[in-house]
Amino acid sequence: MIKKPVMIQIRNGLEARPVALLVQVASQYDSEIYVESEDRHVNAKSIMGMMTLGLNYGDSIVVSANVIDEEEAMKEIEKYLSGNLSDQKTKIKAVVPTKSLSGDSLFLWLACRRIFSLLQVYRTLSNRIYE
Repeated sequence: MIKKPVMIQIRNGLEARPVALLVQVASQYDSEIYVESEDRHVNAKSIMGMMTLGLNYGDSIVVSANVIDEEEAMKEIEKYLSGNLSDQKTKIKAVVPTKSLSGDSLFLWLACRRIFSLLQVYRTLSNRIYE
């Protein structure tokens, strides 16, 4: 098992799109990859789990990986979180829906989008209150 402290260097922090990309990077590896922030321990392959961390630019986290490809996984995740996207050689597979959303899928997508928006508002307000 590898554990490494990493500082978030993505300018806007880990909002919805950066979290989705991080989950895609982590999902390319067989390793179990976890992110620890304060007292929380979240699977890096879980978009909902990662969104609950509410990580901002400059936050320190601990990334841990274990199993077969842990070293390569750790290297690519660290590279992504460093914000150096121009020299990044990480191959992220694009997720393209094969059909448009409708019915329950559309409802779920809209509900998740609303939850993420509310989490961002809550995070912003709580940061302002405690500053």
